[in-house]
Amino acid sequence: MARSIRAAFDLGSGGMKLVVAEVTQTPAGARIHEVLLGEEHPVKLALDLEDSQNGELSEEIRALGLSTLQNLVKKARELGCQEDTPMPGVATAVFRKAKNGEAFLSTLQRETGVRLQVVSQQEEARLGFQTAVAEVESTTSQVPHEMVVWDSGGGSFQIVRDRTDASGGGASADTYLGGFAVAVATRRLVEEIQGRDFAGQPTPNPVSLAHTDALIEKLRASMPRPTPKWPHSAPKVYAIGNANSIFFLARDVLNKTQFTSSMVKGAIEQLIGQDDTTLAAKWCTHPRSDPPSLLLPKLCLLYAVMTELGVIQVEFVQAIGSCAGILRSSEYYRD
Repeated sequence: MARSIRAAFDLGSGGMKLVVAEVTQTPAGARIHEVLLGEEHPVKLALDLEDSQNGELSEEIRALGLSTLQNLVKKARELGCQEDTPMPGVATAVFRKAKNGEAFLSTLQRETGVRLQVVSQQEEARLGFQTAVAEVESTTSQVPHEMVVWDSGGGSFQIVRDRTDASGGGASADTYLGGFAVAVATRRLVEEIQGRDFAGQPTPNPVSLAHTDALIEKLRASMPRPTPKWPHSAPKVYAIGNANSIFFLARDVLNKTQFTSSMVKGAIEQLIGQDDTTLAAKWCTHPRSDPPSLLLPKLCLLYAVMTELGVIQVEFVQAIGSCAGILRSSEYYRD
């Protein structure tokens, strides 16, 4: 089959992502043969919205978002994505929540030519599942039956189990959807637990063990009810994300790609009591690292979800947003 070059954009609550790849179309969907480019640039939309007094994204973050997307589009064109070829992208939680999210998305579409749409959290879950399938297929010969996938971003998290086969994530899928993530966890730690103004003091560091325990309990109590039993029944949950994900951080601190909740609790204990400078020097060293203010909220969120749902073990699968899932989904490329 002839190969074609496709681009996929994922405009998340914490960053803007692009993957350009060579794909072929199959009856079960597109198959990714070679990734030509994969990039993720931090644009902290969710944190900006948490700091907003009027429920809108600020002019500064919108300008950064536009320039970031324009730069990514330029790179996609240079790699062979033609002007007449659809370049789809999805926009997630923060665009659903911000009062000016729809208007901002319209500006991005008009100025860049990317075919953008705000997707539901259910669709986020499906794309996350398809992304995990693509990444697991690239390293192993077989995708596990009843695979469970966890995607956690800057504004929400999704856990999905497909009960038929690896082409799924559709009507036969079980989903558990959380309407908060790292941005909310950070604000709650600063304001509700430490009693400080998030706008004036956006970093919680240094954080005590008592404060992390209190945050974990608040996050567990905030999770949607009823909680499902099926995440506990899976021998492991595949967790997708890139360098700024909660899962990547756990991998870095633990130096392992598979971890249990008790191991994550140990990672939390390694980071408590340290200021921003100390944390940044050790854990925020790659060029596009998140700030150290997010480190402990990330690990607390990870631990809270794992313990509340009884997740036995997480296996980290590195992925750039849900771009691979978009690339596999031919409906995004129809004229």
